[in-house]
Amino acid sequence: MTQDLLLSEFPQQLADLAQQLHEADKVIRQRQHQLDTLTAEIEQAIALDRDLKNEQQRKAKRLELTTSAAYQQAQTALQAAQDERHQCHIQYRLIADRFTVAKLVARERIASLELAA
Repeated sequence: MTQDLLLSEFPQQLADLAQQLHEADKVIRQRQHQLDTLTAEIEQAIALDRDLKNEQQRKAKRLELTTSAAYQQAQTALQAAQDERHQCHIQYRLIADRFTVAKLVARERIASLELAA
């Protein structure tokens, strides 16, 4: 699809991909906020638990809470959002590089025509 783009179509394609990157960044921020909220709740629960007498007990409780389904799901969602953004960035760079090549080819054709004239 992208190899068949006209030179004039590349800027819109790049703008669309830039918008997708922006949306992916927003999703990452949301997912990170969710994870940060869960982490803060875990830290608060540990701080308020009077049964935890020493650092070893607090570490064990923290490990227990961070292996909960909700926390693991939040981590997985964040990782998936980061992976999606990375794929979008790869696609953006590919189109940008193809645009650069297409411009160079066009310049070469123009130079060849000027030399022939």
